[in-house]
Amino acid sequence: MKEIRESFYVEKDEAFEDVLRHFCSVKKFYDRQQFFQLRCISKALQGRTKKIEYCVEKKEFEDVIHLLEVDGVIDATFYDTNIKNYKRQFDKIIETFLGKENASLLKKGSSYAMNIHIMERMNLLMNYYNEEDFKDIRKGKMENVQLKFITFAYEIFNAWSYLKEVTISDHVVVDRYREMRYTSNYTVEQEKRNLQQHIEEYQNIAAQHKDDGDYVAINEILEQELKSCSSRISERCHERLGNKIKMIEIGFPPEQTE
Repeated sequence: MKEIRESFYVEKDEAFEDVLRHFCSVKKFYDRQQFFQLRCISKALQGRTKKIEYCVEKKEFEDVIHLLEVDGVIDATFYDTNIKNYKRQFDKIIETFLGKENASLLKKGSSYAMNIHIMERMNLLMNYYNEEDFKDIRKGKMENVQLKFITFAYEIFNAWSYLKEVTISDHVVVDRYREMRYTSNYTVEQEKRNLQQHIEEYQNIAAQHKDDGDYVAINEILEQELKSCSSRISERCHERLGNKIKMIEIGFPPEQTE
């Protein structure tokens, strides 16, 4: 997991984090509707140069949104429109990453208890929902989903599995993460790129010492190891796929005569 996290970078949402620090307690849990309301407040205040002036105190988040309407920061349709979109995006993300059956059980058994750490990660996932590279997630095409999104989702579900308020077991989360991770073609593509990089690095170093015979020796080693690796891959894949692999005939078909 550490290696996966280090392999990608996701830009922080400073506006939303400011709202969390201003309105939320670290030890407290919030429900999904409150999370949506915090996103509305963040969106309304984003780009404003002055500090956040609205305090919750004994008020609900919805009251803060009402004050934003009264002050003319947002119009009357802002809240309803955004809440509707947030709910659609949230449900689609949960269903896509967790699976319909698990998402259904989670929805029935809890109100999605969320602390500030879970809200930070879910907020970033929802920020990416409308991005171009997130379109495959919206379509449920997990084979084209980048590992960074899968890891973010796993961290959210893993955090939920430790909360008594949420009825989802740890083994369900781990099994689903494994399924998501190895459905994504990016898992294999990343390792292929790493292998190619290592090969080129050794070749470049050896090329600087051709007089010592290193270049010939390194290329010989690489050829032997790649052949061995290819053989092991073929052996294990054939063992798994069995007769699903069709034999490929090499050569030209016999000439037909009239």
